[in-house]
This record gives sequence, structure tokens and C-alpha cells, in this order.
Amino acid sequence: MGAGTPKPSGANRTRLSTPGYISGGGTATSGDIYFIPHPPTETPQKMEQYRELRDNVPDISGGIWVWVRMCNTGHDVNVFRRDTREQTYEFSERIRDLASRIDSNGGMDGLLNRLLLSYFTYGAFAGEIVVNNTRTDISTLAPIPVRTIRFGYKASGETRGVPANAPLRAFQVVPGQREPIELNPETFIYYALDPDEDNPYGRSLINALPEYVHWQRQIIPAMARAQLNAAWPRMHFVYRPDTQKRGETEEEYKQRIDANFNQLVDLVENLDIDTNLVTYSNVEMEYKQASNPTERFYEKLRALEEQLITGMHLVPMLLGRSYGPSGTWAEAQARLMERAAISAQLGIKRMIERVYDLALKLWGYPEYRTEVQFHRTNLQESLKQAQAEKLTLETGVEMREAGLINQDQLAARMGLGAADKQNL
Repeated sequence: MGAGTPKPSGANRTRLSTPGYISGGGTATSGDIYFIPHPPTETPQKMEQYRELRDNVPDISGGIWVWVRMCNTGHDVNVFRRDTREQTYEFSERIRDLASRIDSNGGMDGLLNRLLLSYFTYGAFAGEIVVNNTRTDISTLAPIPVRTIRFGYKASGETRGVPANAPLRAFQVVPGQREPIELNPETFIYYALDPDEDNPYGRSLINALPEYVHWQRQIIPAMARAQLNAAWPRMHFVYRPDTQKRGETEEEYKQRIDANFNQLVDLVENLDIDTNLVTYSNVEMEYKQASNPTERFYEKLRALEEQLITGMHLVPMLLGRSYGPSGTWAEAQARLMERAAISAQLGIKRMIERVYDLALKLWGYPEYRTEVQFHRTNLQESLKQAQAEKLTLETGVEMREAGLINQDQLAARMGLGAADKQNL
């Protein structure tokens, strides 16, 4: 199997997915399985291209790095009874232990970084929960290469087609292996970025950028050479031949002038940077330099950068650029990105809850479930909220002392419900 594919290892873990089979041939239909084709922008070959862009284009690498860190802000896991929503802390230690050992490279937080890197690079992340042989605990959550995942339907041998009510199934198809692996829906995890109605595979964050990167890779080296050429002033030597001497023939005059010119050329070509040229008074030197070469270079580069930033759904501030005149513009951009990160976290939250809910079932507590809450890291927003609450409280106290509201009304304004006077 490919790198990252979960395999049974030793006597303490079991993969619950089972091999399927392909019998026959065809284009989209291979025997008993009808595979949904990849969209043109999400083929395994395109995914390899996306990884190369992520690893080698600074703006794309930085953009994906920002997205991963904005979405993985750390999280808390709370456990509730399914029927009463009564919270319990009985499983806190066991959940912390599972989070630390579920992945050998950083536990749950390190695993989320790897999954999110796949999510934004390839348009999805995939993994499978691996349990121990006694099926009493989770051993690990093994990432699966997204390029090996295929979705499809099992065809009916009787009707020679796909039944109308056939469920969508997930398979792993590894090159060189004839039989696809049918993935267990109870333990298989797949989260796609912006899937379409006819495309369950998702869409890479950078699928609209290869053409612009191609232009950038052509233009930047050419611009760099032009910039290097234009940035340094050029010395222009002006040679004014003297007049023809008395008795000198035209041929002799031409030979003398050419010899003087060639001597000047040899002197200039062999002139060191820290030496001066001594020559005749009929030789002048002046500097030639292009006007504003840096400005023209930056304008073209910025046009390409803006396309990359837009394609990755980022804002300029997060790649070290801000085109606004004040902090208000940057603050508005940060708030927009925070909302986008929260939206992306919703699917990640469900994935983590599936892992811990399955762990509770394996431990023998199916009556409990988990809820995951991601941390908020916007300190500026927290400070503003605290200042607003303080101002609301001070205003409410003044209104109470003036007899405009009573104690319970003040508590209600603060979201505290009814309260005693001694508490304020």
C-alpha cells in the first residue's frame, strides 16, 4: 500500500475495512463497482502538481501554512449524557490519554495539522480509525492518501446496473493492486473542501492557480534579469575623433582614428571597479539609467500576487501585505478570515467527535457523547468584548442608582439573570 495507508501492525490493532474486488473491465464501471470519475482538476496527477506548488511557490506555501494554523487553534472535549445533556468529567483523563497517543507525531494536534495540510492542498483529507484486536480501544487514526480514494456504487448483478437506492461507498484503489479496499463507513473519515453535487472528492484550495503560477515562473526570472540590468547605471563613453592632420591621407586618418577607438575600448573593458581612466580630452563619460525600474517591476509582480491571494481565499494582510491606510482595514480582514476559519472548523469538529464517540462506545459507554469546542485566539476581539462588558456594567450601575432600573433588570442586562444586591 502507499505511504500513510493504514495496515494491521502486530497483534494490537485491526483495520476494519475489507478488500473488495473488480471483475471485468470498462471505463467508469469495473465489474461490480461503478466509480465516480475524478473531476479534471482533482485527478491524482493534478494532486501531485498541487503538492509541488505548495512546496515551491512562496505565496502558496505561506497561504496554506496560514490556513492550517488558523483552523487548528487547539480544542477542548466535553462529554455529555445523550439523554439529559448532563456533563461529566469522568472520562477526562482517558480522553487526554487517547489524544496524546492517537498519532506518534504530536498526538491529536499534530494529526490535525497533517490532515488540514492535505485538506487545503488536495481538497480533502482521509483517514481510518484503527482499533485494537479486542476492539476495546482505539489504537490510532491513520491518514490515507487522498489520491487513492474513490467513491462509487456497487452494481447489481441481476439488473446489470446500479440500483436507484444504492448507497455511496468509499474505496481505496492502490496502483498495482487489483482489488480495491472497501472502507468501513464506521471507521473511515473523509472531509472534502467545497464538494459539488456530482463531485464528492472536493476541490483543492489552489486548483485555480497553476496557470498564474506558470506566468509568474516565466515573468519573475525575466523581470529579475531586466531589473538587475536596469538597476545599475551604465557608463557611456563618447569619443569625438580629432581633425585630420596636414599631409595625412584619408586611409591613414581612418587607421589612426580606429586605433585610438580600439585602444579606448580595451582600456574600458579591462578597467577595475576601483581604478580611474586617464585618456584624451576628446573622450567624455556620462551615466545612463532607466527611470523607475523598481516601480514597474513591482506593479507587474503585485498583479500576479493579487491573483494568488484571491485564489487561496486569503486577505493580503496574512501574507505580509496590507493595501489599506489604517488598522481598521486590517482588522476587518482579520475578522473575515476568522469567520472563514470557523466555517472550516465545523467539519473538523465533527471528525474529532466521531473519534471520541467511537472510543466511548468501545470503552462500554454508548450512552455518552462528546462535543468539541475550538479555542478562540483573537486577543484583540477578547479585549474589546471585555471593555464593552465593563462599560455596560458601569452604565447599568449608574442607571440603578438613579432609580431607572432595579437589581434584577441590571442583572438581566449583564446576562446574569436575577441576582442579590449584595453580589453587586
